[in-house]
Amino acid sequence: MDLCHQENISQLSNQDLFQQHDYICYLRGDGWQKTQHYVFAYPYLYLYTFHMYIIKEIENRGYSVNPLWKDSCYRGIHRGYEISYATFDDIEIPQHLYKEN
Repeated sequence: MDLCHQENISQLSNQDLFQQHDYICYLRGDGWQKTQHYVFAYPYLYLYTFHMYIIKEIENRGYSVNPLWKDSCYRGIHRGYEISYATFDDIEIPQHLYKEN
């Protein structure tokens, strides 16, 4: 599965939106660097930022997600918390996160 274009997040069906959320949870957690995926060529904070776009849209539609996912250090049930030395202040995050999508 690939991530959708940032600009198209609001146009996703509920099913597709939740599939994106589940996939990003996998990538942030147990899937981190396990497979060959273009997101691993970028800083982890890009993936976190993209995830926040997805979560915001989910909440705009009246649904909720586990609030732990809003913490940039949270990596899922199996990985728990993983503190990164990189912060938003350390990385210049572009308007469009991934050139591949």
